[in-house]
Amino acid sequence: MTAFSDADLDRLADFVGGALDGTPEADDVRRLVSTDTVWAEAYASLVTAEAAVRDELGALGAEALVVPPDVQERLEAALAAAVTAPPADAPVVDLARAREARRRRRPTRSRVPAATRPSAPTCRPRCPTPCAASASRPPGAPA
Repeated sequence: MTAFSDADLDRLADFVGGALDGTPEADDVRRLVSTDTVWAEAYASLVTAEAAVRDELGALGAEALVVPPDVQERLEAALAAAVTAPPADAPVVDLARAREARRRRRPTRSRVPAATRPSAPTCRPRCPTPCAASASRPPGAPA
């Protein structure tokens, strides 16, 4: 017989809930439940409690709750106040034209001559991909 700690209870709860399925830890818990009376009793209690909680939660959601009229009126008023229409004189923006204009203003790598492009450091000596992580390390430092 072994002492049963909070960590053991957490592990047993994970086992009962299926979080350990397919792991070596599930096999360990299964062995403990079948060979140790403290674990077996805790398992039986936890399974019974879990079923009771599920039943109670299911019963709570079976019936729709009625919202008191004054609360419903306040909610509707708050939602109506939150929805605002744009001003009548608000400009209408053609997104396609705005995107095209932004694309033209922004230089891309292909438009910048290679000689003026900044060279970014890479994370490994022969790695062709620049990365932010390598900027903080001195050149040639291991990743």
